Amino acid sequence: ASDWLGNQRESPGQALSQAIISGSGLMPLVQESPSGVDLIAACELFHSFFTNTQGEPGAEFLLKEAVATLEPRWDYVFFDCPPSLQLVTASALLAADFMFVPVEAKFLSLRPLGRLFQLFQSVKRRLNPDLQVAGIVGCKAKAGARHCAEVVARLRESFGDDVCQTVIRDSIRISESAGHTAGVTRYDATGNGAADFRTLAAEFETRLAAKTTPPTRQSV
Repeated sequence: ASDWLGNQRESPGQALSQAIISGSGLMPLVQESPSGVDLIAACELFHSFFTNTQGEPGAEFLLKEAVATLEPRWDYVFFDCPPSLQLVTASALLAADFMFVPVEAKFLSLRPLGRLFQLFQSVKRRLNPDLQVAGIVGCKAKAGARHCAEVVARLRESFGDDVCQTVIRDSIRISESAGHTAGVTRYDATGNGAADFRTLAAEFETRLAAKTTPPTRQSV
C-alpha cells in the first residue's frame, strides 16, 4: 500500500518503528501522495517493531501514544494492518475507534475471520472497551461467479448488519492503478472499481455517523 501511494522514503518501516518506540513523534514521517491521501509509509522492515518490543511492558500502547502526537488535521486516520494477528494488529485495535475488515470473496478468506474477531473481542474486553466494528466488505468479487456470491451470503449470515451492502467487484483497473501510484478513482474515474469505492466511501461515512458523533479525528 505504501508503494501504491507513492512512498518516497528509504527504509520507511524502520523509521516508523523507531519513531513509535522512541516516542519522537509521527509528524516528520507524514508524506503527501499523488492520490491526495497523506501517508506514513511502512515496509517489511517494520517487523523490527515486533522484535524490538518483545517483552516490553505495555508494548501494545506504543502505537496509541505515537498517534496522539499527530496534528488533528485529518478526518480519518487508517491503520493498514498486515494479515498476521501479532502485536502490530493488536496495537492498531487498541489505538483505533473502529475496525473495518475487507474480505476477499473466496472461501479460504473466511477461516481467518474467526481468529480476527477473537482478537477484536479480547482487545475490546481488556484494553479498548469503546472499539466498534465499522463494517465488513466483500472484495474482488468476480461477476457471475457463484462462489463469490456464496461467500458474501455466508458473511451476511454470520455477521448480519456489520456486512456492508457495497461489494467491491474484481477489476483489472484496480490492479493497474497500483502501478501508476494512483487510486482507482483517479486512474479510471468512470470504471466499475471507482464506482464501487465511491459507494463504499459513502456507506462507510453513513455507518460511522450512525454509531457515534464523529470526533475531530477518527482512526480505523
